[in-house]
Amino acid sequence: MLLDRMVKKVWNEKAVPDQLDADMVKLFAGEFMNAVNEGLSEDDVDIEDVDADFIKSITDNVWHFSGAKNYQQLKDLSSALVDATGRLRTFSDFKFEAGKINADYVGSWLKAEYSNAVATSQMGAKWQQIMKNKNALPFLQYETVGDARVRLEHQVLDGIVRAVDDNFWDLYYPPNGWLCRCTVKQLSYFKKQTDLNKRELPDVPKMFQFNAGKSGVVFPPKHPYYDGLPAAVPAQVEEIKKQAIEQGFEFAKTPAEAEQWAKLNLKTKVTSYKGVSIDLANKINSALKKIEAAVKDIPQTTITFNKINGNAFGQFDWSKNEILMRKNYRDIAGRINDSNTRWKERNKTDQPYMIGTDEESLIMHEFGHAWDKHTGRAMFNELDALPLEIKNKLFGVSGYASSDRFYSFGISKGAEMIAELFNAKMINSDRYKQLPDIARFIIDKYFH
Repeated sequence: MLLDRMVKKVWNEKAVPDQLDADMVKLFAGEFMNAVNEGLSEDDVDIEDVDADFIKSITDNVWHFSGAKNYQQLKDLSSALVDATGRLRTFSDFKFEAGKINADYVGSWLKAEYSNAVATSQMGAKWQQIMKNKNALPFLQYETVGDARVRLEHQVLDGIVRAVDDNFWDLYYPPNGWLCRCTVKQLSYFKKQTDLNKRELPDVPKMFQFNAGKSGVVFPPKHPYYDGLPAAVPAQVEEIKKQAIEQGFEFAKTPAEAEQWAKLNLKTKVTSYKGVSIDLANKINSALKKIEAAVKDIPQTTITFNKINGNAFGQFDWSKNEILMRKNYRDIAGRINDSNTRWKERNKTDQPYMIGTDEESLIMHEFGHAWDKHTGRAMFNELDALPLEIKNKLFGVSGYASSDRFYSFGISKGAEMIAELFNAKMINSDRYKQLPDIARFIIDKYFH
């Protein structure tokens, strides 16, 4: 069991372990990300209005908070190694004390932190919508739930109206305490703002003195878990997060769920999965996750749907760094296979027209263009300098990498060859494995 293993590790080392417990950090982060997803799924949140940078920011915050929480957990466990007199406890006594410590960290404290993450992510997302609509709705009104459970200090805040840009909301924007259920209402007009000099405003607990929408965090840096945190912990958290993301892709059930996953986990921006088949949305997310895990230098790229000219399967707009896709690719495999068959018959070769016959290969091909541009065509320039004999073998990867295309694209010459080589590398095709060693050496150095 996870907790038992962690207790034994602390006992064996007789000190705070040098490394965080990766599985415990993932467990905490998983719980808090569930809370974030719950908050972003509330009825008053429109996920399409929520800025992707905000979602990435709160995701990073959740991971680092989880790491800090695990460090303090390990530290408290190590403190329990000795009794009040400073004498080393027996393992039986230590295990008993450790049980009480872990009951707090994975029990009552975790439950309170989960509820706070739901409320904070919801209100943070709501702030994005408030800012979007502030010209038409320039005022905010503080609202409590209005029942008998509302704490007295929050009753004092109930009904206060101030402008959206007023610094009042830097301190009093909800939630303002553990299990706070307060919210705000956006107004188009209010005759007179509340005179704060005539109200005795309450003190907000120190760790809640922030605006989640402005700061982009669920758990603020003033939280006690961050006290005395070693400098090595953030780097450990980043490595644990990287491993978890690489291993943790799960297929979404709806386009909205796939869009939310993309905002939480990808650097690449997807404009919207609305109207996109769930099969295509999942395959795009899966492909992008693989690309971002494999490529050293990720370009800032946007994926947009239904803006394609002609009959192309997909396109890359070099001027906008934008990948254009169709919304439904149920017949894409058949169409590419048909193109491959006609290409082979016409050219009397076993060379395919395009590598791969599904949506994943297509997105990897188009992303290859984005990456080619982003890196300043560095890989192309290296490959272009190779002897013609080797370049001819590069052209043989597919019809799209052919020599006539290589020399006919002006400033973007060789673009299709690079895109096909990128695709071949990502799907580890047999044709990539057959390339000359020097070519694979050049290509591989651009990947992790």
